[in-house]
Amino acid sequence: MGVHDTRLFIAIQKHDMVNVEYEILNLKNVNYQCNSRSTALHSAVLYNNVEAARLLLGRGADMMQLPIKHTRQHEYECPLLLAFRMGVSREAVQLLFLSVLGDTAPQLLNAAALKQIAQLTQCAMMHCTPRVFFAASEYDGGKKRVNYAGLTPLFFTLRQVSLYENNVPRCMQTMQNVLAIVDRYPHIAWERYCSSDAKHVSTGTPGWPSVGSTALGMLMYETMPCRKQRDKQYGVMLDRKTLALAQVNVNTFGNLSLLSAVVDEKREQDPYVTSNRQVDTYFNKEFVPSLFDMMLSTMRIALGMATHPRLGERPDCTISQLGSDVMKMIFSQLLCDMRVSHVGFSHMLAGTASELSE
Repeated sequence: MGVHDTRLFIAIQKHDMVNVEYEILNLKNVNYQCNSRSTALHSAVLYNNVEAARLLLGRGADMMQLPIKHTRQHEYECPLLLAFRMGVSREAVQLLFLSVLGDTAPQLLNAAALKQIAQLTQCAMMHCTPRVFFAASEYDGGKKRVNYAGLTPLFFTLRQVSLYENNVPRCMQTMQNVLAIVDRYPHIAWERYCSSDAKHVSTGTPGWPSVGSTALGMLMYETMPCRKQRDKQYGVMLDRKTLALAQVNVNTFGNLSLLSAVVDEKREQDPYVTSNRQVDTYFNKEFVPSLFDMMLSTMRIALGMATHPRLGERPDCTISQLGSDVMKMIFSQLLCDMRVSHVGFSHMLAGTASELSE
């Protein structure tokens, strides 16, 4: 490592822009990797130094650069995906990278770079702000992207958060971002899971969507039940552990009547139990009805066009006989039923491939 490389990494960390600019001008290799396997552009992302990133990109820094030396391969190790994975705090860097990508001729991107770019909308929905997702989607030309298992960004995000997220504020913020994205691109809420990945379909991987399921159907009938089952198992384990410890005290102090109260109190105070209960309540009482309401809105528009004499009226559409007031009442009742119970909506939201073809 040259002296300019060392000084640059330190200046980026300290946001010392005078020295950052000087050291960048004197770099021999703008993509040099230090002992920690990161380039100067990696450091600019890590320390959220947007101006340093801008200067480095101006000198030709490669945002797709993967570490030459590594013990394990992480798809997010390039500066681009690292920035997206670090979340909303890196919004300015993320938008900068997308702007530079937009000015880059596609033929200059190799296969490895295109593979990383294909993950942008998924990373953006999972980790970033709606603004970044919209920019990534616009850059991507509105392509329908799916990952190796056939999950769209919406499927992937709902599955990851509903199964594994225990930080309640982060869960709520991510889901609010999802709602903002669906509000702009309502069609993605009606996309169906149709992966041919036999590993997941044939083995019935827990929390995996059924073929033909919408993302909301997966959430209600696959991931949330899976999470509840896991939480139930944790509760049983916690109760056994608490009971065993309490019995030791009973044998010592003879407070047999307090055993049940001790077990109940320990369960209620457990942070894992508390956070999971809050996540479950949020999904069932707030997110699910909100997303379903958005889905019904697009359905109402489609039916309205099908029954309007100047917007594609179809004589064979018998629902037009109901009239707009009756249809409005039906949709309102559907939303009310969803708020009360999810039972009965599986055919609409989690239908199988055979049902969809009928």
